[in-house]
Amino acid sequence: MFGENDGVEIRSGVTLSTTGAGTIDITGTGGAGFNSNDGVEIAGDANGLPTVSIVSGMIDIDGSASSATIFDSNIGVKFTGGSITAGGTGDIDIDGTGGGGTNDNIGVRIRPFFLGVAPSVSS
Repeated sequence: MFGENDGVEIRSGVTLSTTGAGTIDITGTGGAGFNSNDGVEIAGDANGLPTVSIVSGMIDIDGSASSATIFDSNIGVKFTGGSITAGGTGDIDIDGTGGGGTNDNIGVRIRPFFLGVAPSVSS
């Protein structure tokens, strides 16, 4: 009940990819708690940076933070490290809805966090 009740969390060198045409669909809803109840969190740590990639097709990331929160930082999609890449005819769609709380409840946040390495989104 306290915090960090993420719907989907992708970390530590995880790779989600297709080698041909396809779709990667990541959807998450944060749970109830005090703070940091993100819908989808993609972040690196000391073990590496995550990668989401597609050759052609669609990467669709949808996150909703919990509205049943008390404090702050309830983010729909939090991307703080790694890469999201669509090559060739691929597309990327990132949608987020911030949660309830008192402050910093954002739909989509893309910014460096781990070791100052900026996250990358390219199509």
